[in-house]
Amino acid sequence: MSSEAERVKAKAKAVLEEAVKKGVSLTEIEELVLQAAMEAERDAYLEEHDDVKNGTYFRYLRTRDDELRLRVPRTRRKGFRPRILPEKGERTSEDYE
Repeated sequence: MSSEAERVKAKAKAVLEEAVKKGVSLTEIEELVLQAAMEAERDAYLEEHDDVKNGTYFRYLRTRDDELRLRVPRTRRKGFRPRILPEKGERTSEDYE
């Protein structure tokens, strides 16, 4: 891993530690991390496809310990679907069990 990646990881760790000290729950942190990942994935999708952002919708994702309320980004032509979400109609994913 590059030294730049190591610096980013250290900075992220420090921010997360501070959030926990200030009372932000681990569930809230997990929701924020997944939200940021989905938005980055949509941005990468839009660089390669002729489509535009079209807001978000709410989706619940069950994990082994909790249920996360996610704001899922979408595109106007509905071609984008975040990889972290389970198949349509499912609310759990083996990745989060």
